[in-house]
Amino acid sequence: MKTQRYIIQLIIILLLLPVLNANSANQELKVGFQVLPPFIIKNNNQYTGVCIDLWNKIADSLNIDYSTKEYNLQELLQAVEKGDVDISIFPFTVTASRMKKFGFTQPFYITNLAFATKAEKYNTLLSVLSNIFSFGFLKVIIPLFLIILIFGFIVWLSEHKHNSKQFHKGIKGIGDGIWWSVVTMATVGYGDKAPKSPLGRIFSMIWMFTAVILISSLTASISSNLTVNKLKSEISSIDDLRMISVGCIPVTGTAEFLDHYKIQYTGFNNVEEGLAAVTCMAMS
Repeated sequence: MKTQRYIIQLIIILLLLPVLNANSANQELKVGFQVLPPFIIKNNNQYTGVCIDLWNKIADSLNIDYSTKEYNLQELLQAVEKGDVDISIFPFTVTASRMKKFGFTQPFYITNLAFATKAEKYNTLLSVLSNIFSFGFLKVIIPLFLIILIFGFIVWLSEHKHNSKQFHKGIKGIGDGIWWSVVTMATVGYGDKAPKSPLGRIFSMIWMFTAVILISSLTASISSNLTVNKLKSEISSIDDLRMISVGCIPVTGTAEFLDHYKIQYTGFNNVEEGLAAVTCMAMS
């Protein structure tokens, strides 16, 4: 970790050299930032955080004088663009439009776009019932019933001539075979139906191993469907954002992303305001 931190400092120093050399030896460097924990933390007019610590080490290494000033995001962008500050140590999101205006150092922290939504409340009983009557559940159950019918019919064909007391003739006997198939699959073991012929026992062993695999797969499928439904979000694509109320902090990478896809949004001053709005909507 120390080696990685030193490499990051060295890269940033090398990238900052043109800016630092442009200033005379006696000129104080103007540094701007916005408070954004954990990168920049403000506590009783004292600033700490990842970016502050990193900048202090760079400044000490280069033995330069500097002054700092806190801005909001919009003011900071304008100050950097106009040259009112020489360097911003705020962790800007690197976007295509900003790269046309500003020069960026090597990123030391990269993240993806994330969003917060209201927590969904699930009724377990309704969730189970909806899964039972869902198309995905039927796709698993129907083939299973067909396999039960097939093995029950095969065992009946093998047994009805040699074991007519347990596997009767006709429709009733086919029902006996299906009942045996279901009981065997469920590993209940009533013992009221048991194949006696060699061919019937061979098919019975095949069905026993097959049933174990099928039941395991069925159980896993049902558990997966229940879990996925609980984790499922109403937002799964960019188009879904056009159908709900969206909010973000203006002049950020997220706002630029939404503007690019022409998605309307409400602006908030900070993350706390946005989360409060989401909470209010969840309670209403």
